[in-house]
Amino acid sequence: MPCTVQFAYIHPPIHPFTNTLSDETGQFLAIDIGGSNMRTSYIPLDHHNKPPAVQTYTIPEEYRRCHVDKLFDWIATTMVNFLAAQNITFDEDTVPTLGFCFSFPMHQNDVNQGTIVLWTKGFHITGSENVDLVECLEDAFIRASMPCRVSVLINDTVATLCAARYKDQDAEIGLILGTGFNACYVEHVDRWFVCLWRGGRALSV
Repeated sequence: MPCTVQFAYIHPPIHPFTNTLSDETGQFLAIDIGGSNMRTSYIPLDHHNKPPAVQTYTIPEEYRRCHVDKLFDWIATTMVNFLAAQNITFDEDTVPTLGFCFSFPMHQNDVNQGTIVLWTKGFHITGSENVDLVECLEDAFIRASMPCRVSVLINDTVATLCAARYKDQDAEIGLILGTGFNACYVEHVDRWFVCLWRGGRALSV
């Protein structure tokens, strides 16, 4: 089975992905879309150990082979319906903050900006070339009459590592065994190097 390995680098000051402080508070939303399922989550952080609300959905075949707007409209509408079923509401002047876990190859330019490189895992999505995934999702939420702010776009392995570090600052590896097999680890930039793969060999720069 092919394996993709990523690294999450840290260097003072604390990197927001890999060094959570465990004292964050607020109400947060999360969407995790993978090869077979999508998960919607509501996470209340208020030091009272309230459990998150989580729902898993099988991605219908019609949304695995469609235009990108149709897929993202389904994602946004599913989240809106999930919140309604859980009786979760936000103040009128509050724009919910959402983390987007996207388990497909992407080119990421910023913490909340990225474009799809290739749809894998049996997905055939049109109209997504050079489309900012965060903007696409935010636009879908506007069409669903629930504007939200996507604060972070993240890979599933890094998301797993962040969740582990929230409870254990010594966690160093994130590992996914699902439709695919992927891993990430923490690397310190004081010993960081870049590998360029050329003809089956790695060049350090």
